This record gives sequence, C-alpha cells and structure tokens, in this order.
Amino acid sequence: MKSSDAMDEGLSLGLGLSILERGLHRQRDEELKAGARVLEKVLDDGLVARKWEPLVASIAGLSYDSVGENNRARRLYLKLTDAAMGLPVSEVLYGSPEASRILTKCIADFGLRRVADLRSGLETVLNFCKKERSERKSVSPSDDLLVLLSMISLMNSYCVVQTAFTGLEKLASEAQTLSDSVVDMDVSAWLSPLLVLFARTLGSSVRRSILTLPVADYLKRRLITQTKTDLWPPQLEAVEKGLFAYKNLVYATPPGSGKTMLALLAAANSSPEKKTVYAVPTRTLAEEAYHQLKETVESESVQVYQSTIDRRSSKAVRRGSRHSS
Repeated sequence: MKSSDAMDEGLSLGLGLSILERGLHRQRDEELKAGARVLEKVLDDGLVARKWEPLVASIAGLSYDSVGENNRARRLYLKLTDAAMGLPVSEVLYGSPEASRILTKCIADFGLRRVADLRSGLETVLNFCKKERSERKSVSPSDDLLVLLSMISLMNSYCVVQTAFTGLEKLASEAQTLSDSVVDMDVSAWLSPLLVLFARTLGSSVRRSILTLPVADYLKRRLITQTKTDLWPPQLEAVEKGLFAYKNLVYATPPGSGKTMLALLAAANSSPEKKTVYAVPTRTLAEEAYHQLKETVESESVQVYQSTIDRRSSKAVRRGSRHSS
C-alpha cells in the first residue's frame, strides 16, 4: 500500500471487500454497489499498491456490472485496458506475466462487451495454456489454476453464444457451476471474489441478453458489433412491460440511461403499415438519429426516412428511403 497511514488505508480497502463479501453472501445488489463504491474511491485516491490495482479494479467493475450499473463498470474496465500491469496471477498461469496481462485485457473486453477483441485475446491465452499443460502433464494443477481455466473457458463460451445466438441456458448453468466450485475448492482468498463476481456478472448478462428479444438476427449482430449485447435494468423493465407488445409506455430516465436503445428496438419491428416516429427538437439531433437508425436497424423490410423543417423558409426537408421507420 502507498498511503502514509497504512492502517486507515487497509481499513478502507478491507471495508470495501467486506461489504462486497456480505453482499454476495446475502445476494443484495445495494451492498454490492456500496462495496464497489468504496473500492472505486480507494483506487481513485491512489491507496492501492500498483500490483493490486488491476485486481481491485476488476472486482469493483464486475460488482457494478453484476447489478446492471454498466456506466460505472465501464469506467473501471477502461482502467484495466490502460493498466501497465496485469492481474497478479502470473504465478498461477505457469509463471507468465504476459499471459496475466492478456487475461486482464480479456476481462476488460468482456466487461466492455468487445466480443471480437475478447475472442482474439482468449485464443492467445488458450493456446498458451494448452501448450503449458501438455508440457507439464506430470504436475497436478492447483485449484487456483483450475478455476482460472474455467473462467477463461466460460469467456470463450460467451463469445460462441454471441455468434451462434444459442446456448444461453447452458452458459448460465456453467457460470453457476464456476461460482459453486470456488466455494467448494481450495481457492486463494484474494482470487475468490474475482471469480464469483465474474460468474455472477455472466449470469446477469445472460438474463438481460438481447438474444432473447423478438427482433431479427441482423439487428442482433449489429448490436453485438456495437457492444450492446445486453439490456440495462430500466431497458429490461420496458421490455417486460410491453415494448414489443405495442403497449403505451412512458419511459422517463436521465440522459445516458438507454432511451435511444429502446427506440432502436422499437423501430426494428417497423413496416410501411406500422411506422415508428422518432422525434427530436433540433436538426443536429435529427441527423444523428437518422444515421444511427440507418446504421443499426435499416434493412430490406425496415427503411429509414428523415424529415426536418428549414426555419428560414418553413419548408420541409426530406431524405431517405421510400418507407419510414
């Protein structure tokens, strides 16, 4: 630790971890968020030794992510992508700091839902581990290594599901198995919360996955490419309350909370007979919405049309295809 007051610093980090442990035991989202806030503050104040920063950032990010606080989690995952060091697991991963660094980036890519980047990093780690295991057949792997390999395998399965659009139930079951294994096996105390929170986050992502939505596969592929692989809790609530059942809904949330995503999902089921109107107050926002709709939802059956008013002449300015969404 770096602080001159080591006892207070230890208590701060210990407090955050103890709150998280209690939240995991009680399955209480508010306690997980509270623990993550403490860890985030300790990191921001520079009170964590450099060696442990990636681990604390991973635990805090996964804590937020597991309860749907994606924006808060994103900030911590970005810290991981910029970290000079990897997770302190090089001794577990056959003594390789490089494998540790790549695994750390894989966790960041998983959290940021960068599926293509995650797949690439996992391929490198898996090939390395396969080679090392074949050369050390006479050495029994430690429990720490076994659960780390399980986490890596689960991330790989997650990538497969995002491509195949099937296997969500199996993925959720395997995530629960990993969480149970951490409890039953002799896993290091500093590693256990990372693995349990990863399993919890994966299970949460499965429950909120866009793959369960009644939209066309082309839209799912585009959303996954845009890292929009799962719904945020308010978006999930809107879906559960009738977004795709053509019910009247009023969705009022702060900026950056996912309203545009709901508009995209609603527009994706449009047709010439059943249009979606996306109204914005300025021409600049209309341009942004037009391009986002074309990029994300336009297809042979869903076409995008823009109409704005030129205030200087009060004439309508139209652009786009024949049908509108």
